[in-house]
Amino acid sequence: RRLVRVAMMPLASLASLKSSLHANHIERNVQSILESGGSLPLVFPKFEIGFSYEHDAAQSKKEDASNDTEGYYPRMKVGSRLPHVALEVWKSSLLHTHHGWSVLETTSHQAGATSESLFITLTDISSQLRKVLSCSTPVFTVLVLGPLSTSSLTSMRESIDKVSRQMNIPLVMTNILTEAPTVVHDVSENVVTLIDSQHIVWKLLDKELSNTAQNPFNAIVIVRPDGHICSAKFVEEGKVSA
Repeated sequence: RRLVRVAMMPLASLASLKSSLHANHIERNVQSILESGGSLPLVFPKFEIGFSYEHDAAQSKKEDASNDTEGYYPRMKVGSRLPHVALEVWKSSLLHTHHGWSVLETTSHQAGATSESLFITLTDISSQLRKVLSCSTPVFTVLVLGPLSTSSLTSMRESIDKVSRQMNIPLVMTNILTEAPTVVHDVSENVVTLIDSQHIVWKLLDKELSNTAQNPFNAIVIVRPDGHICSAKFVEEGKVSA
C-alpha cells in the first residue's frame, strides 16, 4: 500500500495543488508524452495488465510479495489474460456477420495488408465478439487452433451449440489458422475464422503446455467473458471434440 501511495503522489499532487513547480513539471511531462503519441509508464505492469487467476494461491501470494515490480510477459496459461496478438479476420466471417465488425474500436488495418483486410486482437476477444455478434449477455469464446475437417468442424459446432443451450451461455467458436483456408465450409457462417500467419498463438501456447499429444494437430483454448483463459490443451489429429 505504501508503494502504491508513493507512486501515485506525483499524479495526486496535480489534483490537490493548483499551482506548484512540481505539479507544473509533471503536468507538462504527461502532456508532452500524450501529444507525441506515447504512453505513460506502468508502475506495476505485472498487476496492471498481467493479472492472473493462479491455481496455487499460497505460492502465488509468495511470488507476488517478492516480485511486485516485475514486468509483464504475455502468456497463454490457464488463469492468464489472453495476450495482444493481432489476427486477420477471414473474409467469410466478415460476410456472415455483415456490418457487425464496424462496432469494434480495436480493429485496425495492418501495414502491407490490402485495404479490405481487417484485424482483431486476442485481448478481450470475448467482449469484442459479443459486440460483433450483438449478444445481449457476456460470451465465452472457444479458440480452436489448426485446420479442421468438415466432419470435425460440423461435429464440434453442434456440440458447442448443445452446451450453449443447456447452460444458457453464448459460446462463440473461433478457428485460428496459420494460412487462409482453401475451402469454405458450409458451416463457416457459424464460425469466426482468424488468420495467424506468423504462428504467434501456437508458439505462445507451446511454451506453456506440456505436450502429451503424440501428434498435436490442434489446440483448444476456452476464454472467459473477462478475457482470461479457463482451459487450454493440445489435441491429437482426429480427436477434436467439444
